Amino acid sequence: MSLSRLKTDYSEGLLLFLWRQWSQLGVAGQVQFRDRWLIDPEALLLLTLDVGRYDPRLFDEVMDWCVLNGRWLSVQRLKNIADEEAADGVRNVLRAFAAFMSGSDTGPRWRTLAAVPEVPAGQSIPLFSSPDGTPLPVVGAPDPTFARFGLLRPPIAIRRMSRPVATDYPTNLLFKLRALFGLGTRPEVVAYLLTHPAGYPSGVATSIRYTPPPVQDVMDELALSGLAMVRQTGREKLYSLDLKRWTPFLRLMGRLPKFVGWPPAFAGLSSIMHFLTEAPLETLSDYMLQSQARTLAEALRQHFAAAGIPTRFAVEPRAVAYARSFEAAVRDLLSVLNRRPTTPPTLGRVKPFADATG
Repeated sequence: MSLSRLKTDYSEGLLLFLWRQWSQLGVAGQVQFRDRWLIDPEALLLLTLDVGRYDPRLFDEVMDWCVLNGRWLSVQRLKNIADEEAADGVRNVLRAFAAFMSGSDTGPRWRTLAAVPEVPAGQSIPLFSSPDGTPLPVVGAPDPTFARFGLLRPPIAIRRMSRPVATDYPTNLLFKLRALFGLGTRPEVVAYLLTHPAGYPSGVATSIRYTPPPVQDVMDELALSGLAMVRQTGREKLYSLDLKRWTPFLRLMGRLPKFVGWPPAFAGLSSIMHFLTEAPLETLSDYMLQSQARTLAEALRQHFAAAGIPTRFAVEPRAVAYARSFEAAVRDLLSVLNRRPTTPPTLGRVKPFADATG
């Protein structure tokens, strides 16, 4: 396995993916093509607060976007995903970000995430690093908000170059639903039912990262409205939506998007990035390198299986020569994430992501 080449290719491919996701939401940048999946803004923000530390320009353009569009972000859902999927270091960056957002128009609701931890003197670290993991020094006085959290970076300069979210694109369906229903459980439940044949409250709650009771309440209310169908299956109720009634009403510029369980997928993508950039791989023996790659691959299989994304992270009986298989699986994953859709957009029920990645 060529570590230096894989590090470079993976960081470039993952950052390309992140730039495209945010550009489709209105971050200043070129939209080379529009994806076929539903963008999850909270999961995407958490991954960017982590991996975006290797691209300061992306990190700050996303902060620029949040100043304009932060009212469409669910603080509660962001906290739910962070508690389940994010590492301690990412949660600390999230707290610093929330403290910054506390000064915006939607500031009060961000204060619940902005509790300042105790940072011992002399233990502050640079926020940004180069793609090879080398910390980027800060010239001059660091930004005071991030410095309170032990994160050193240049002062934040908001350029106000971002645009409002274009809600008619299928990728941005959640924003259309949040504009219609407000923040909370309801738009997430409707988005799930629009992108699945049907759903049980418990399964929907797990997928959208909310607790079951409010999900059950929303699904019951949808059924009472006559805009959702429900049938009893054993001890549980199965809910669905009539797309023939919903799709003309939504007026999307294309067919309904694919649903992807992005929180576990992004946790997996983050794990690969840290493995390649921070672990002392060059100093490991060949056997230890093979063994660590295999151990990580086993965890990655679970992450991406939960997300519904097909991968090639196979579990082999021996660690010998496993690194080459790991490298191939990483490159294949980048290809899936950055593959340009080849089929024209049409209205109708979408196939599961794992069955239609093109």
